[in-house]
Amino acid sequence: MMDFYDVLTDIPEGEDLVLKAKVDGSPRPKVQWLKDGVPVDLSDKRITTEMLPDGTCILTIKNVTPADKGQYTLHASNPQGELKSSCDVNVRGNGNL
Repeated sequence: MMDFYDVLTDIPEGEDLVLKAKVDGSPRPKVQWLKDGVPVDLSDKRITTEMLPDGTCILTIKNVTPADKGQYTLHASNPQGELKSSCDVNVRGNGNL
């Protein structure tokens, strides 16, 4: 099982978005972050990913914009199978409540 935790999914424009999920499995699963079904653009210098030794996967997007709004999915797979967990992120632009 894999779920997001400590997630603020309604975030003001200009803040940092941090998504975390813990992945477990043997062998250790390979993970991929998706936004709206497409791999996250890791060439965007605002975006970083990290996998901690305990299996916690972290996606950070600095200085979010309304274009960052969407459904984020963490896809984990190994020879035993695959799992996906998703969450919807809303970015409130200036002047939006």
